Amino acid sequence: MKKLLALTLGTAFTATVATPVLAENFLDYTGVYAAATYTTPSNNGLSMGDMITQVPAAGAIDTFNRALFVQPGFSWDYNVGINYHFPHTHTRAFLDYDNFQDNKERQANGVRDLGAFPAAAGPTTNASARVEQHMDEWRLGLTHYLHFGSRFFVDFSAYVEYDRVLQAFYEHNTGGAPIGGVTTTAFRETDNSFDGWGPGVGFRITGIPYAPCPNFSLFAGAMTTLLYTKDKFHEYEYFNAELFYAYSPENSRSILGKLDIDFGIDYRNVLHMNNTKLRSGVTLGVRYMNIFNAFKNGNTYFNPFPTAAAGGFAANTGYPNDFGRVGPYLQFRIGGMHA
Repeated sequence: MKKLLALTLGTAFTATVATPVLAENFLDYTGVYAAATYTTPSNNGLSMGDMITQVPAAGAIDTFNRALFVQPGFSWDYNVGINYHFPHTHTRAFLDYDNFQDNKERQANGVRDLGAFPAAAGPTTNASARVEQHMDEWRLGLTHYLHFGSRFFVDFSAYVEYDRVLQAFYEHNTGGAPIGGVTTTAFRETDNSFDGWGPGVGFRITGIPYAPCPNFSLFAGAMTTLLYTKDKFHEYEYFNAELFYAYSPENSRSILGKLDIDFGIDYRNVLHMNNTKLRSGVTLGVRYMNIFNAFKNGNTYFNPFPTAAAGGFAANTGYPNDFGRVGPYLQFRIGGMHA
C-alpha cells in the first residue's frame, strides 16, 4: 500500500512539474499570424446588357452595340493561421483560413436587357445590376524547409484544402417601349456556387539580398490545388411581375484546377519581453489566385422545347467562368523563439 501510495504521489508530482514544461515547450514552437487583405475578383462574365451605338442597317439583325459589365472592386478582408514547428526538424504543420466578401453595383440608362429595350423615339430604360461574391478557404498541411547557406531558403508544402465560393448576380431593367400599354419591368437572379476538397502542393523561395541586413528578405512562391467539387446553379426571371422562366439543374461534379502565386518583402525580428524571447515578423506581399472554370453556370447547353410552336427556343445558361482574386496583403506574425 505504501509503495502504491508513493508511486501515485510521485506520478502526480511528475505530471504537475512536467505540464508547465510541456506547455512552455509547445508555445515556444508555436506561432500565429493574421493578415489584412485588399483584393478584387479577377473574373468577368458579369454582363448587364448592351447599348445600341448605331441603328441597325436594313436587313441586319444587329450592328453596333456595346456590352456593359459590372466590374468588381477591391475589398478589405482577412486571413488568419497557426503553425507548429516540430522540434529538431525543419518541418512545420499549419492551419490557414482566408475570408473574402465583396459586392458591387452599377446603374445605366438606355440598356437592352431581359426583354426591355429603349424606344426609338420614346422613353428609355433604367437598368441596374449587382454582384455579390463570397469565398471561404481552409488549408491544413505541412511545410518542410531547406537551407542553402545563410541567405537562401526553399520550402516545400503539401496540404489538403477546402474551398466554398458563391456568386449571386442580380439584374433589373424597367421602362422603354411599352408592351400592350404596360411599361416593361424585368428582373433576373443568377446564383452560382461550388464547394469541394482537394490536395495541393507548393513551394516558396526566400533570399536575403543584402547581408548586413539579415532581417529583410524577398520571397516568391506558388501553390497549386486540385479540387473535387459539387457545382450548384439556379436562375429565374420575372417579366412584368410574372415568372418568365426558372432553371434549376441538378448539382454536378467536377475537378477544378487552382493556382496561387504570391511575392513580396518580409521583415523579421526577435522581441525581448520579461526574459522571454519571441519571434515576430511583418510581410508586405501581393497575391494572385485563379480557379479555372469555377462557375459552371448549370452545365447545360441547348435544351430546345419539344414543339415547333415554341419557336425553337434553346436555353443556354451560359459558359464556364473562372474565379480569381488579386491584390496586396499585410501580414503580422508572432510566436515562440523556435516557431
